[in-house]
Amino acid sequence: MINENVDNLYNLNYNFVLNDRFIHVTNKEGQYFKCQTPFLKILKPTHTTLNKKKQIANKYLILETNDDLDFNNQIGEFMFIINKIHEISQEKIKQNSLEWFNTEFDEIGLDIKIKRPIDQHKNSEFIRLSIPNNQYIEDEINYLQKGNYLLCNIIFKGLKVSNDYITEDWELTDIMTQEKFDELQNSELYNDVILDNEVLNENINENVNENINENINENINENINENINENINESVNESVNESFNESVNESVNENININEIINVRNKKNKQKPQENKDKIKDNKIKKNLNNKEKPIQKCSRKIIFT
Repeated sequence: MINENVDNLYNLNYNFVLNDRFIHVTNKEGQYFKCQTPFLKILKPTHTTLNKKKQIANKYLILETNDDLDFNNQIGEFMFIINKIHEISQEKIKQNSLEWFNTEFDEIGLDIKIKRPIDQHKNSEFIRLSIPNNQYIEDEINYLQKGNYLLCNIIFKGLKVSNDYITEDWELTDIMTQEKFDELQNSELYNDVILDNEVLNENINENVNENINENINENINENINENINENINESVNESVNESFNESVNESVNENININEIINVRNKKNKQKPQENKDKIKDNKIKKNLNNKEKPIQKCSRKIIFT
């Protein structure tokens, strides 16, 4: 994140407008460089300076930038960006001093002329942030108290040029107190819990629905399979029974036919002996009749008496 910001800093364009007595600093899209402070302690909610020539009151928010308790190095990273912009601004002014101011600054002259946004008072370092002409931000600042901690969104607008100094201008765009931040965090945690519960309920409902659908599908499939099997078995049994009955009937009929044939043959065979007997009897009768009809032949033999 810091490396990306530093690369962006080197690509900033510096443009001095004499009538405004201001060096505007923007990126290629014409936008100001912006960043966010860590939570910094409020030393003074509103510090006012008066421009006598223009009869304008400039308001500043004073925040402490000491890093004694900066365990996560958030203040250190923020200060690195602030100091890097100051360094780049000095280089740009040195490169363009003849064109802009008809004079050339040496290193010592630059340090004296260009004021850092970070200042020091006794043992405390602090940064001055311009308060814009914004009613919402002004109302929010009115509720701030010394010693509160504040997180700020800020933009680097450029450098104000006066007869004595060139001052870097960092302006507030939004603020958030530690208390409000904690409330939002708790609210987000609460929403996360609710979201987790919703996700959990969704998962539970999905699992329940899956189980229900599985059971329903299983029952449906079982019933379908049972019905199919019953129908198949019935049709198979009917078909088998029909085939079996047909074959049995055919076999029985064949046997009946065979028995009829045998019976007929047996009848015929029974009749034939009787007929034969009758024929034999008739033949005998005929024969006897024939014998009766024949004349008695005389015997030619002589009977010899002794």
